[in-house]
Amino acid sequence: MQENGQRGSATGLLSGLSRAVGNLVRAEMDLAKVEMTGKATEMGKDAGRLAAGGAVAYLGSFVLLQSLVRMLETFLPRWLAAFVVGAVTTGGGAYVVQQELQRLKKADLTPHQVVGTLSKLRE
Repeated sequence: MQENGQRGSATGLLSGLSRAVGNLVRAEMDLAKVEMTGKATEMGKDAGRLAAGGAVAYLGSFVLLQSLVRMLETFLPRWLAAFVVGAVTTGGGAYVVQQELQRLKKADLTPHQVVGTLSKLRE
């Protein structure tokens, strides 16, 4: 009789352990989803800034060409004034685009909290 009782309690322990491990894995998956959503949101913001930088550089080049070329025409030929203004405007926009591309490349998408917890479980 006592042997059956021990089997029953061992089965109960294993069943409880199985449920606990399943709950832990589900909780870690939920944490990974939250972590990845946060990282995706940040990358979306970076992509938005990248697009905004490109648009500003594009539109800014037209505005500056119109206003600054007129001012520089007093000192330079029209074609040279337009070239100087366009090069400076485009260079500024290219700089913004380059900076944001580097930020996107450096983005770390690893869910560190989940990896840490799962590493501890393995040990």
